[in-house]
Amino acid sequence: MPTISQKTILAIFCIFISLHASAEIRPVQLKPINTVALKWNKFVDDLLNLSNHLTSRQPHYEKTRSGGYSNKPNFYSETKFFNKQNNTLTSILQWENRQPESIHSIQVFLYDDQHRVTKDFSASYLTTHRNAPVQTLITLHYYNKDLHGFRVFDASHERIYEVCRGQLNGKHINIDLDDNYGEIAEALDDEQGIMNSAEYKACFGGRDVDMKKLHIPRL
Repeated sequence: MPTISQKTILAIFCIFISLHASAEIRPVQLKPINTVALKWNKFVDDLLNLSNHLTSRQPHYEKTRSGGYSNKPNFYSETKFFNKQNNTLTSILQWENRQPESIHSIQVFLYDDQHRVTKDFSASYLTTHRNAPVQTLITLHYYNKDLHGFRVFDASHERIYEVCRGQLNGKHINIDLDDNYGEIAEALDDEQGIMNSAEYKACFGGRDVDMKKLHIPRL
């Protein structure tokens, strides 16, 4: 049986190396960083900064309590911060009792000159697996005479809920759109649907959203 000589093996190996050396070198594809987790955790940090700024800018008083759940009855310590000047609620902070440096949930409120909530931001973590908040909410409030509407987004600026209730020209208004059931997406696609109605426009001013309003203000 014929055998392959060492020279032949060496020649094949050199050809193999030459072909691979001349081939295009492709960069290693790194796994993408979980940008949602990073963004949502930064959202919490920014909310804490906003709360600290608001509560330090004007005199506030505090109300504290302990709270928890059926399986963790003393899980967090909660502090509510109230503006002394008008008694409006500025923020609610919950800190884990076993890890006092860890936020369990946070909520911050912004008001107009009539002391009505114009925006509120919130975020909360699970009691375990704190990789990122389990929920983040940005709520924009709209007022028009006897109507009060609000739109809810997450920290990735996905619209998830819309509600408007009140009276318009003697008519009771009750708009409720939940994207968990695809209602918002369906309404956005329907040019002749509810978002084009006089009632919806009276509540929200139209279907478009000023995305700049979703950002946490740098006061």
